[in-house]
Amino acid sequence: MAPWKQLSPEDPPTLFTEAELSSLSSPSTSYAVFRLISPDGDEGYQGKLVTEALVALIGPGEQDRKSRASADAQAATPEYDLGSIVLTYRAKLDEERKVVTPVNLTQVSRDFRTGRS
Repeated sequence: MAPWKQLSPEDPPTLFTEAELSSLSSPSTSYAVFRLISPDGDEGYQGKLVTEALVALIGPGEQDRKSRASADAQAATPEYDLGSIVLTYRAKLDEERKVVTPVNLTQVSRDFRTGRS
């Protein structure tokens, strides 16, 4: 399997529009788009599949790290709204001939310190 490639202005995303990406342009937001091209026959599946993944870190905006009450009333430290992580996947069969192939795009989060899901 080929590795994911981080895209750049010289090699822009094809599955995300310029308008979608420009909506992420703010001082508190950072993002990257990656592409994986799976050639026809890869792992036994028909068709060349182009997959792009958008990974964005969205800051808390105007909240300036305001604390809020912890869900655990016994907690010694307050919780802070630090923003969000957004993962968006898109895939497209890039073929001139008509083929059908199964696609399942999922994200599995892991705690890399322990290796547990």
